Amino acid sequence: MVSGKAERSRMPIRTSIVVFSFVLFAAVLWLPFNPAQRPIPNRDSGVFLYVSQQMLEGKVLYREVWDHKPPGVYLINALGLTVGKGSLWGVWALEVVSLAVAALLSVTVLSRVYGLLIGTAVTISWMLALPHLSPGGNFTEEYLLPLQFAALWVFVSAEERGWRPYHGVMLGIMAGAAMLLKLNVLGIWAAVLFYKLVVMANRNRWREIFRLFWTVAIGTGMVLGAATVWLYSSGAFADFVDAVFRYNAEYSRSASLYARVHSLFYGFTLEGTAGLFVLGLAGWLLSLYLVVQARGRLDRFDPMTIIAFVGLPIEMLMLSISGRDYPHYWLVALPLMATSAAVFFHGLRGGFYITQNKESAASTLAHLQTRNFVIVATVSLLLAANVEPTGLFLTKYVRGDFVSVETEVVKYVVGNTKKDDLVLLWGAEPGINFLTSRASPTRFSYLYPLLTTGYQSEHLVNQFLCQLSSNPPAMIIDTSPTNLLIPPLSERQRGIWHSPDSGYAPLPEMASVYNFIATNYELASSTPESMPWPVYKLREGSHSQEFQGNGQLQPCAR
Repeated sequence: MVSGKAERSRMPIRTSIVVFSFVLFAAVLWLPFNPAQRPIPNRDSGVFLYVSQQMLEGKVLYREVWDHKPPGVYLINALGLTVGKGSLWGVWALEVVSLAVAALLSVTVLSRVYGLLIGTAVTISWMLALPHLSPGGNFTEEYLLPLQFAALWVFVSAEERGWRPYHGVMLGIMAGAAMLLKLNVLGIWAAVLFYKLVVMANRNRWREIFRLFWTVAIGTGMVLGAATVWLYSSGAFADFVDAVFRYNAEYSRSASLYARVHSLFYGFTLEGTAGLFVLGLAGWLLSLYLVVQARGRLDRFDPMTIIAFVGLPIEMLMLSISGRDYPHYWLVALPLMATSAAVFFHGLRGGFYITQNKESAASTLAHLQTRNFVIVATVSLLLAANVEPTGLFLTKYVRGDFVSVETEVVKYVVGNTKKDDLVLLWGAEPGINFLTSRASPTRFSYLYPLLTTGYQSEHLVNQFLCQLSSNPPAMIIDTSPTNLLIPPLSERQRGIWHSPDSGYAPLPEMASVYNFIATNYELASSTPESMPWPVYKLREGSHSQEFQGNGQLQPCAR
């Protein structure tokens, strides 16, 4: 018989093994996305990296370098670039750490509530789905996963040990941090507050309700208040509101009802994720059945079941607001989808005995071995369904199937410009600016804010033109051949071009930008055949050459 002391001495060893295993699994899973294998970042990552690079060089976020995400992702990328001394390795390392922390929190929380087998299997399952939802990595939603699972961990700990004011403050801090990464990702926090409101209201514990909501508000206010002070002190708060709130509102408003409904179910069609998502949906439907049977008495269930039941629809509705079918949007649904899948397995094992009488509960426990066999079989099928597509998907990265023509573009820019030259990527590819360390001549490193209907304006176009003419780039690269949303610089090509998305269309005032470029720039005489993007260089004797080459951006009226 093992003594209690000996058993306790083994616990740190077991914990160390679990920690090491999941950290190793996270690193192996993300290994194909390492900078040596994947030197060209995806489009979103390229924007974040370029903006963060410019911030580290002294430019003010939103005011001098524009993007429409909340500031959290740029601060993370800036930290990664600092750690990696300007290279992608620091950002990649932060991704691995973020994934490992999320996985450890996931297995800890789900195992505590539903058992080690279910917790481990479901955690591995969502980890295997991650590469399909985040190809190439460094998406905003990735960095939310540790915060979401941490919020679940705080909730479970508070339910087990009793709620204290610091639990609410911790939840609030995590909610504030999540909002600095993505505004519409509060499904878990909304579900927690809803659950506590309903349960405590049924018990007439209004003082506790007030205390919980107040402490959560304090924690959230601490984070958002600090961010507000930082933005105000840099003179960028108005630009932040304009970019993050107004632009995103217009971006989402252009989506049709059909597009929103379609995006609501898009995640279920993605290879490598369907197994987890289908089981998650099954777990949610099981929860719905049980809630109906219990006539809405939420206090008759384990709290995590209700959090998944309430939070998952909120999360899915929020991710479908924009009406865009981007796989990485579905990353935010992983924690509650995994929890719902755990609820499904918990139901197979007869874990909802609290809704049954003593005799039926005893009958459930008598069949536990059979149900455990069903769980093991289902888990095995789930993992097998994810392992093969994930392995094939990652193998493409290892073989270099995803290496794009941007590699040739980077070589061309570096070989034909000086480091203090300005380079305009006409389109949405500021990752090239990052990789070549060539700054954009304007605060708009990509064209979407000038094309997005509802947000675009004559003022923004004039500001873009002023900065372009005051800080003429040594080179303009037209990426419209691979991005149909971008109007070509060639007048002939532009005459037959039309935007495939009604949410993007140039204003008539853009004609002045086309005229400036046509007057001062000409097609480069020779570019590599592997480059699909036309390159424009300053004409000899151009008036713009008088301003070009000092490496300092000239100000324009805002």
